[in-house]
Amino acid sequence: QQVGFANYRGEGGLRFDVTPRSDLRVDGVVSRFEPQRGGHNTNRYGVDFQWDAQPTEIMRVYMRVGVNRAQADTTVGTVATTGVTGGAGAVWRYQVTEVVLDVMRALSPSAAGAEVTDDQLRFRVLHAFRPRLSGFFGARAVRLRGASSSQALAIDGEDYATAEGGFDYQVTQSYRVEAAYDYTWQRFQAEPSAASNAVRISLIYQPLSQFEPLPEFSGVPQGVPQTLP
Repeated sequence: QQVGFANYRGEGGLRFDVTPRSDLRVDGVVSRFEPQRGGHNTNRYGVDFQWDAQPTEIMRVYMRVGVNRAQADTTVGTVATTGVTGGAGAVWRYQVTEVVLDVMRALSPSAAGAEVTDDQLRFRVLHAFRPRLSGFFGARAVRLRGASSSQALAIDGEDYATAEGGFDYQVTQSYRVEAAYDYTWQRFQAEPSAASNAVRISLIYQPLSQFEPLPEFSGVPQGVPQTLP
């Protein structure tokens, strides 16, 4: 029941500095979703408002709310829906530890042939045990449901839960070794659930960039995304 698709997306906006420690962003979003077979071609238009702030030296927060209008071509004609998206999250960054926690709702393209409501809860912690040795743990819960109550757009919902933990050793400024364990759980509505386990060891080469700071071999590990999307 999985189908391929193309999804085209454009976004533009403005950011306003409200105070030295906070700003407000206004973004306009348009997208076009086209499944290869079956499903429904969908045009989407929306606007997002996001407030970012850094109330303390170690804490950064964001809050987002958006309104989206989707128009899907179905066998019974064009079905239009309006939905609310958004999210909130925080990052606590200490000298040797970083914690990220956020919750979000978005409209996402899916292999079910339609755009779906994507609810997620995400958590991650990074900790430096030694100047070159760090550990990490992350978990994510995902709930996908149809974006419309219309029977013409009905799809089977999906639920996911993933977790990953491991260690990262910075050998040089450009090379590091990473060992990790991954767990994934998945369930489709009205079907049995399934789970998988995996262990991986990776040698990672990340060339130095003039746009990124050099690895300090201390504190929160370098080369790992530190920001909330």
